[in-house]
Formats: sequence, structure tokens, C-alpha cells
Amino acid sequence: MLFAVDYSHFLISCTAYLAALPKHKTAISFLLQQLAAAKEA
Repeated sequence: MLFAVDYSHFLISCTAYLAALPKHKTAISFLLQQLAAAKEA
């Protein structure tokens, strides 16, 4: 049950994220660079 709630929240977050993509391309590319750097470290 808890998983289902978390999963639907995750889907909502993904939808909001995708909807915001055009506005936040620079911020997103910055975050992706940070994630890539964190993985390498």
C-alpha cells in the first residue's frame, strides 16, 4: 500500500518535472552535471 502511494507521488513528480522542462533546461543540465560529478567521485 505504501509503495503504491509513493509510486503515484513519483509519477506526479515526474509529470510536473516533464511539464517544467522547457522552462528549466539550464537548471536541469546543471543538476545532471552535478549528478555525473557525484557518480565519478
